[in-house]
Amino acid sequence: MAVISRDLRFIYIRVPRTGSTTFTHHLNGLMGPLLANIGEQHATACEIRELLDPAQLLWDSDYASFGFIRNPWDWLVSVYNSHVSSGAGMSDEWSGIPESVIAPGMHPGECTNGPFPEWVRRRKTTPMDWLADGGNVLVDRVLRMEDLYGDHILNAVKRPDERPHYRDWYDAELADYVGEKCKREIQEGNYVF
Repeated sequence: MAVISRDLRFIYIRVPRTGSTTFTHHLNGLMGPLLANIGEQHATACEIRELLDPAQLLWDSDYASFGFIRNPWDWLVSVYNSHVSSGAGMSDEWSGIPESVIAPGMHPGECTNGPFPEWVRRRKTTPMDWLADGGNVLVDRVLRMEDLYGDHILNAVKRPDERPHYRDWYDAELADYVGEKCKREIQEGNYVF
């Protein structure tokens, strides 16, 4: 979903697991009914651009467009945990991992050579896929979630005792794989493992 403010002339693209719900609630608290929501909850910039009426000239005009990315290694752990804890069904992003392999409450130590690495390798999307169309970034500004909330503050607030550091989920090979797969995020956000 995009959040649009006609008064402040911005379009905010909500990238999953980047604090988008918290940020949207914050915007709604500040601006209330001045905001319009358009599209599905986590529609891409490309999808939102197609939904907007070209006659309104919102995109590529004097409206600022932006979205947040997150450290890709941390983001993948967050997405994985979100799917596991919610009991979400297998989507195309899970690419054939049987549900019986994914157990709620699984700890990274149990996943080192199991489901998490397989899931990461099968995952099709990265955070920049919400903000770009292929190689072209469609938003005016790509912002870092960590700059808004502080590095790992959201994880620490949610479940400090239950959630190991994201680095604990990776061996060197998987960390390198993510580094290669998420080059755009790493370059855009100046992220390091």
